[in-house]
Amino acid sequence: MKQTNIESVCVFGSTARFSADRLSDRDVLIIASDKSQRDDIVRYWRQLGWSVSVYSPSRFLKMLDSGSLFIHHLKVEGLITEDKNRWLENHLDRAEMKRSYALDAQDSVSLALPMERLNQEKSINQQLIAADLAYISVRNYGICYLADRNRLTFAYSQIVEELGKDFMLNKDEISLLQSMRIGKVSYRNGLQCSEITGTVGELRKLLSKFFSDTPLGEIEPDSPIRNLDSGYATLRDFEAWMVSAMGLDAPTHQSNKNISTLKKWICSPQAYSWSIKNVSARKLNTVKQVWECSLPMFTNCESDKFQSARQDDCRFQ
Repeated sequence: MKQTNIESVCVFGSTARFSADRLSDRDVLIIASDKSQRDDIVRYWRQLGWSVSVYSPSRFLKMLDSGSLFIHHLKVEGLITEDKNRWLENHLDRAEMKRSYALDAQDSVSLALPMERLNQEKSINQQLIAADLAYISVRNYGICYLADRNRLTFAYSQIVEELGKDFMLNKDEISLLQSMRIGKVSYRNGLQCSEITGTVGELRKLLSKFFSDTPLGEIEPDSPIRNLDSGYATLRDFEAWMVSAMGLDAPTHQSNKNISTLKKWICSPQAYSWSIKNVSARKLNTVKQVWECSLPMFTNCESDKFQSARQDDCRFQ
C-alpha cells in the first residue's frame, strides 16, 4: 500500500512563546515526504519572511530517536498549525530525552573556538562575529546543561539568567551575555552596533567559565582551518579566518557570491540543528589558499572550487 504523504507545519521559538520582539526571528518547522510539495511549502513561508527549518520524515525521526533537544523544544513550545493525520503530534508524544546531555554541553565549546582567531584587544563592537559565536555557543551549552538538570529552557534571555545563578555570574557578566543577542542580529544583518561593552578577550574569558575542560586560547588569525567537533563549527572557523585574517565580513560582503553562499549556510537554522556532515578542513584550506592568492578579486573558477568544497564535503545528514 502506498504511504500517505506526510505534511506538518509547526511554529516554534519566541513566536510560539508569544515573547517575540524586534530582534526575534520567526521560526517554523516544515516536514513533508514529497520533495516538490516540501519545496512549495518552504517557498511560501520564506516569502512571508519566516526562518524555515525543513526536514524529511526520515531525518526527523532519526533526530527524535537520538533524543535531540530540538525535538523537545518542539514538544514543549511548538504550535502545530498543520498536521496531516496528526503525524507530528503523535511522534512528539513519544519523544524521550537521553539519560545525559553533559557531553553535548561540553561539545558546545567547538562553536566558540573560532573566536580564538580574533583580535582579543579589539572591542566586540568592532568584531561582531564574536557576539554571534558567543550567542550560538552559550545558547547551545545552556540548553544542554539545563536539560541535564531537568530544566528545559529554550529562550536565550532565560538561559543566561539560569546560567548566571548556577555559575554565580555578576550583573556585568550577565549583561554582557545578554547583549550577545543584539550583536548577533546586527552581525547577520550587516548593521553596526554600539550597545556592547567589553573586548573579545573579556568575552572569551567569560565563556571559559562554562568550558573549563577546554579553555579558550588564542591562535594566529591565519592558522590553517581546523576540523572541529561539528561541520558547522568547522565552517565557522573558516568564516572567522575570513573576518580576522582577510578583513572580510562574511555576512555583509554581499558583492561576492562565495561569501553570500557561506552566509546562507551559517545563518540557516537547520545548519546547527541538523549539523553539516563531514565538512572537510582540508578542502576549506584549499579554498583558503586560492583566496589568499587572488584577493580582492575572485574568479568564477574560484567560486566553482568553493561550491565543490560544499558539494563534496558538506552533505546534510
